[in-house]
Amino acid sequence: LKPAFAAPGQAVAAAAIAPRSASSSSSSSSQNVPFDIVGTFGAGDGHDSTTGSRRLLASSGSKLLGLVVKVADNAAGEAVVQRLRGVDTVQYVENDLCVKVAQAPSPPPTYSCIPAAQVSAFPGTPISGASANWNNQACFAANTGLAWWGEKCGPSGSQIRWAGVYAYDKTSGAVITNCVKFRPSQATPSADITYWLGSCGQAPAAAPGLPTRVCLEPFSPALTADDQKLAADVQGCIPYGSPVTHTINAPHPNKDCSTKGLIQMTYTGELCDSANSTAPVPLRWLSAVPAPGATADASKCSIQRVDNPTAAADQLYNKDWFGSCGIPPAKVQYLARGQCPAPPPPPSPPPPSPPPPPPP
Repeated sequence: LKPAFAAPGQAVAAAAIAPRSASSSSSSSSQNVPFDIVGTFGAGDGHDSTTGSRRLLASSGSKLLGLVVKVADNAAGEAVVQRLRGVDTVQYVENDLCVKVAQAPSPPPTYSCIPAAQVSAFPGTPISGASANWNNQACFAANTGLAWWGEKCGPSGSQIRWAGVYAYDKTSGAVITNCVKFRPSQATPSADITYWLGSCGQAPAAAPGLPTRVCLEPFSPALTADDQKLAADVQGCIPYGSPVTHTINAPHPNKDCSTKGLIQMTYTGELCDSANSTAPVPLRWLSAVPAPGATADASKCSIQRVDNPTAAADQLYNKDWFGSCGIPPAKVQYLARGQCPAPPPPPSPPPPSPPPPPPP
């Protein structure tokens, strides 16, 4: 979790998330403490980087940016998020990752949800023996791993349908040749594709620990001019009613187009899945060109999504540089993901004043 605290109340906010101070007597009831603070991030001097105690973060001068918390087996990580958001000195909480860790020797961790950016490239571990169901055993050589990419699905757009899986070299990150499986365009996938990719909201049998839900996006309406200018970069949403564009410093598939690995590109996209998803409406990116003022040659450095990709290389290109509906590309994960909510309607005008009384 990444709670951002409003100055000067960092310590007050930390105190508010636990019912008792760690400086209180040892008779404090542990049942009253909803979770342990096991690590902090962005803390100044006087804060330990890790601690197993239920102490509070006492230095009011620190700039606390993040907490690592441990909750009871029967507690919900999302409840901790809600409690943090209820503290008046907390400006916002970014729900990076909610993880439920099973006790050993149980299966690997299961995820209540993952951020949208992780859906474009999620490393996973197949079950023992799954490699026998892949026709190329070179994909499971030493120092290789598997990663899945997916898309949003379901009535609310909060579920995941895994669209493909590939083997990669753990040292270089390069995709292993002939080691990609992806969901074809036909309505009924083969048994092999279902085994490796599952279905909407259903993890594949080959990797049952894969997450099946996307965390909700805490977008807010962009009300002021500054809000509208910064919404895409800060919140990850395009202001309501604005063109679906986002100018951002990004890597480029053609290394000759970037300086020191980055180039300023203007991405253009469209609203997608508005009929089946609750607010915010997600975005799909379609093309990108060098931004005005960039020195790159637009004729060589403009890129475009591959329509109806049938080859593995095209599938990987789309997921790396354009993502899917509501899912940013793996190579440019800070692209906006949705449309900001509409501003609230203006207040109704007051009723007209009654007419003056007639003269006597």
